[in-house]
Amino acid sequence: MTAPLRTRFAPSPTGSLHVGGVRTALYCLLEAHSSGGHFLLRIEDTDQARSTEEAAKGILRDMRWLDLLWDEGPDCADQTFGPFFQSQRLDRYRDCVRQLLDEGKAYEAWESREELDVERKHAEAAKENFRYRRRPYTEEQVAAWRDEGRVPVVRFATPRKPVTVVDRILGEVTVDEDTVDDFVILKDDGFPTYHFAVV
Repeated sequence: MTAPLRTRFAPSPTGSLHVGGVRTALYCLLEAHSSGGHFLLRIEDTDQARSTEEAAKGILRDMRWLDLLWDEGPDCADQTFGPFFQSQRLDRYRDCVRQLLDEGKAYEAWESREELDVERKHAEAAKENFRYRRRPYTEEQVAAWRDEGRVPVVRFATPRKPVTVVDRILGEVTVDEDTVDDFVILKDDGFPTYHFAVV
């Protein structure tokens, strides 16, 4: 017999619950309950520009109406693994980012979105993939950026070696370091990126 599974559905409250989300929630609920496990609902409201309270309430309402009831999540008595809105877990993510910074596994990056867009366009014109890599900054550069009010993002320092993972469907998969850039894990608004908070 399979051990009890703990699955989760994590919609972003940037609009209404759509049929693809309903399907995913249903699969997660059925997989958890068929193994005697729990189905968790967590609201991924890390996109502050597009997330709305109205959309979050609508998702909860629609899931209840569809009888896709969660065992752990918003409005549940057991909040052991809460809070279940990512925006309420910011201290936890900031602590993790600080640890990664302290261990040299992440770093601050100061380029603006506009500067990076120019670099992406140059790479595209040269028919190359754009990948962000750590850049050396002088103390003077950082001080000047701080003075102008610029806020850095925090990027994960992707290992410079092939990475092998075991995928449940594909089996062993090796990713070459040249195909992955140093991705942002903490945005300049202080919120974690979706992938840092979820994955």
